[in-house]
Amino acid sequence: MKSLSYEERLRTLGVGLCLNVKLKEGNIYGISGQSINLEATYLVESSNKLHSITWKVDKAGPTRILQYIISKNKTLTSTPYRNRIRFDSNTGSLILLDFTPSDRGTYQIIVTADDGAEDKASTEVTLYDGIQYVPKDKVEA
Repeated sequence: MKSLSYEERLRTLGVGLCLNVKLKEGNIYGISGQSINLEATYLVESSNKLHSITWKVDKAGPTRILQYIISKNKTLTSTPYRNRIRFDSNTGSLILLDFTPSDRGTYQIIVTADDGAEDKASTEVTLYDGIQYVPKDKVEA
């Protein structure tokens, strides 16, 4: 018996799937000076044509990081993120280079079809403080 794909199962259930975007589950912890990878995947029903992929971050209000316009194969990157990101247009994944504490926040990917339909996914990015080493002779009993 053939195994059905996620999209085929939804169609069997009568669900009209237009767009489906996902991010790797769970919070992401960034280490100062290192890169973080926001892994994304998206599925577009063949009857829909994809218009754009947008990444935003919400720190004290939403800020657009980038917008990729598919028909023009053009990526519009906001000034603070130029030379700090790598974007994979095939998967929608975003790599943030040289993570700093000010990069903490809720990151959101928005996939938009030509007909205006959209799907969103988000994840929280926090700073990993690490573990401080304390010599055994400095620990009080």
